[in-house]
Amino acid sequence: MDRKEVFILGSGFSRAIHKDMPLLNNLTELVAKKIEEEDSIFKNIYEEYIKNRNIGNFEEIITYLYQDFTWKSEKERHLLYSLYIRLAEIAVDVIKGKQETSVKEELFAQEHVKKFLNYLHITKANVISLNYDTLLEELSMKLEPLKYDMEFTKKGEKNLKLKYFKDIHGKYTSKENKIRIKYNKERYFTIYLYDYNIERQAFERTINSLTDCQYKEDSEQLYHAFERKIKGKHINYLNLYQMPIAYLNNRIAGVFAGEDYETYKLLKLHGSINWYYSAATTEQIYLFSGSKKEEKNLKDLVPVIIPPVLDKTGFFEHSTIKSMWSEGKNLLKEAKKVYIIGYSIPQTDLTVKFMLQSYIPKDCEVTIINKDKERKGYFRELFNKQKLNEEFIRNDDSVFEDFVNSTIKIKIAE
Repeated sequence: MDRKEVFILGSGFSRAIHKDMPLLNNLTELVAKKIEEEDSIFKNIYEEYIKNRNIGNFEEIITYLYQDFTWKSEKERHLLYSLYIRLAEIAVDVIKGKQETSVKEELFAQEHVKKFLNYLHITKANVISLNYDTLLEELSMKLEPLKYDMEFTKKGEKNLKLKYFKDIHGKYTSKENKIRIKYNKERYFTIYLYDYNIERQAFERTINSLTDCQYKEDSEQLYHAFERKIKGKHINYLNLYQMPIAYLNNRIAGVFAGEDYETYKLLKLHGSINWYYSAATTEQIYLFSGSKKEEKNLKDLVPVIIPPVLDKTGFFEHSTIKSMWSEGKNLLKEAKKVYIIGYSIPQTDLTVKFMLQSYIPKDCEVTIINKDKERKGYFRELFNKQKLNEEFIRNDDSVFEDFVNSTIKIKIAE
């Protein structure tokens, strides 16, 4: 197996993408405000067991609610678990609300964001996310890595001016890097490609299947034939998650399938605001795309929000979640470089902390991208056996942008 890069993302990553995305402290305040506005039994449970006892941030709260501590009575276990589910539902609504203002086309005006997403896609990177939000997925699905532009000419005429593809750096491709397709006896057209081997090969496979086209009437017909083959292939959720998860509508349809489209792999170890299940150990995890038609199928499901509990045994009994964590371990074992972006590795999340310490190889370079300079000593102690890059641990709002612009590079084919 080729050793690859692994990107580990925390809430600070989403906040670096857009200022409206909540960090833990923000999420705690927003969820608390929502629950206190409710006229329900959950408000009473919250005030008695959480507010009056001054228990910490959101993840500490849901850890306290979920963890089956021995000193909890039977009544308390049921009350607190019900509050855990309600707070998870509120957190989903809060994050979705913030995300709606963030997932906009304007974000692609930020060149470093587009560059980072394209890099993940083109290199087929491995990404481990500890975030509940789907900001990364939503932006990735807006990528159009197979964009192209072409014009037609008749044999013997001068070449027309063509628009070329832009590469990951926003530069136009070389005029020499082109494929010319002939069809019937008189006409041909030329397509200019990305300069990367991986994209060129993908285009060539499709183009080769069209070389015998015999359209005689109008070049537009061939254009549309090619367009149907290439355009419209976009990243979707199942391409990213690469795990046995089904769209919610398939809960009643019984069959699910998605087009195989190679992109980066995304493991969401703490769950996701668009994942739902019944909390049974063998129950299928369902993907909620957000459509109104799907909402009726959510009525007996709960969000897959995994708190950083000291003991995740209950969640690890679910085969899909267990296999996802196992896959994360395997990716770390084979990593040549690890980038930890916006994740402070809190002491409360011992499961992740121990996994990082146990499986990141000693010869692996670990780069931390974090705005909290005060945690530099903690990171040094944590990764004392690896080569630690501390360049991007600083109190600076532009630290992620600086990291992308100075570190994210892709080799251009000559």
